[in-house]
Amino acid sequence: AGTIDELVEDGGPHTELILRVGATRFLSRVTRESAHRLGLAVGRHVYLLVKSVSFDRETLSAAPGATDAGSEPVARMRIDGTERE
Repeated sequence: AGTIDELVEDGGPHTELILRVGATRFLSRVTRESAHRLGLAVGRHVYLLVKSVSFDRETLSAAPGATDAGSEPVARMRIDGTERE
């Protein structure tokens, strides 16, 4: 369980939450509608569910656009709207 430290509504369809579990902070993003329906607010105690994805090198090397040499990245991800390798 954690506590909501910050709640940021930027006028878009999502609400960003900074959640604290002990000394560790987590960033979460939910829809504004969900935040409203759940009554999310600073100081409220919530449960966190961490979702993760893993990839194996064999699967990635078979991906379209992957290079044989292995010198170029074969996977990209978006963090804060910016593409990263």
